[in-house]
Amino acid sequence: MENKYLTEREIHVCGLQRTGQHAIAVWVMGHFDKICFKNGMTSLNTPLPRSITPPFWYFDLNKDGFTWAENNDRVLKKGQDAIILGTEYNSGNIELNEDLNINRKMHAKENDVDEFSKKQHYILVLRSPWNQLASILSWKERWYLKNKERFISGWIKSAKEFTGRTNLLPEPKVCINYDKWFSDVNYRKELSNKLELDFTDRGLNVVMPIGWGNKGSSFDRMDYTNNAQDMKVLDRWKKYKNDNVQFTDVLKMNKELRELSEEIFGEFPEGI
Repeated sequence: MENKYLTEREIHVCGLQRTGQHAIAVWVMGHFDKICFKNGMTSLNTPLPRSITPPFWYFDLNKDGFTWAENNDRVLKKGQDAIILGTEYNSGNIELNEDLNINRKMHAKENDVDEFSKKQHYILVLRSPWNQLASILSWKERWYLKNKERFISGWIKSAKEFTGRTNLLPEPKVCINYDKWFSDVNYRKELSNKLELDFTDRGLNVVMPIGWGNKGSSFDRMDYTNNAQDMKVLDRWKKYKNDNVQFTDVLKMNKELRELSEEIFGEFPEGI
């Protein structure tokens, strides 16, 4: 066999929906030249569990940025520098899809290699609850996330995994504070090191143009396609600061959420 592995790097980017994992994924993708990205894998015990199945998006990075193409072939293509797998939780189940290992073996076998990947990392993304809830309220496609108890429960489960109170994701695991990642280049350098990558920010300003009708951000859609750092992602909460029913009261109704949030993100913005 020429090659023992389908890909050198397998990187999972996991997080609750609207937590910023697509921005993290495209930043990670910027560390490579040829990447396959699988969007929207679901977690364990969700109603429609999916794993490494079509459609796949193949990206090439050049001096002009990303070029990409969607492919619905049943099996992943060989020859990618990395395969990035995005898992979106919608109910707080942190564990990965139980079909994942079966899918890995199938893709390796179909490409006549021994193993799916040489090296793996599992990223968990966590966003401040005030900015995540604001993003959820602005997102029209997934009404069920606006359920107060569902949001609180899911965020707490993710925060417990983030802080090490649980250990449900495989190792090596890298937890990313989305708010800090967005604003702090030194933190991004630290994260690249943890992921065993040579630091680059060349994927930082790209808004991912795939998934749910190529709509991009829930607030800005594709308006900031090549200028993602200009989006006011840390100020999303300001749009809802006077909404007691859907926003401020939700963030005040659970003591555990507030304690975990303050441990990770510091004090809540004044008024909430």
